[in-house]
Amino acid sequence: MAVEAVENNTNSQRIAFTAIKLSSLLYKLCGVIHLAIWLELKLIDGAPWLEQ
Repeated sequence: MAVEAVENNTNSQRIAFTAIKLSSLLYKLCGVIHLAIWLELKLIDGAPWLEQ
């Protein structure tokens, strides 16, 4: 039973770690997309909505 508890614990830790890594990747991906859109809008000449 103790061994089962240890295995279960490491399994939930692995799941939590994977979830944290995935959310971190998603956050970075959103940051990259946001930066790309911001740069694209900034580089477009005559974008009136940027200079309000």
